[in-house]
Amino acid sequence: MNRSDLTDLLEAWQRHNKITLYLLGNLPKGGLEAVVASDNMPVSQHFAHISDVRVNWAYGTARTLTKALIRFNKQPKQVVDAA
Repeated sequence: MNRSDLTDLLEAWQRHNKITLYLLGNLPKGGLEAVVASDNMPVSQHFAHISDVRVNWAYGTARTLTKALIRFNKQPKQVVDAA
């Protein structure tokens, strides 16, 4: 991976992280437990899925930088909260 690729990856990660934190910060109380009617999954699981997809894409690009990142799909029944 060259320096330009790494810079692009980090900028994209920071941009998407900012959006995710904005969404989490503006959920109403109890919003993470709300269920999406179309698939019967709580909002918290959707956020976990978004995080897992981002980690998996980054892992394919920069494995050494992503080893310590949490993958929710690897931790069954993990409680997901805004923190």
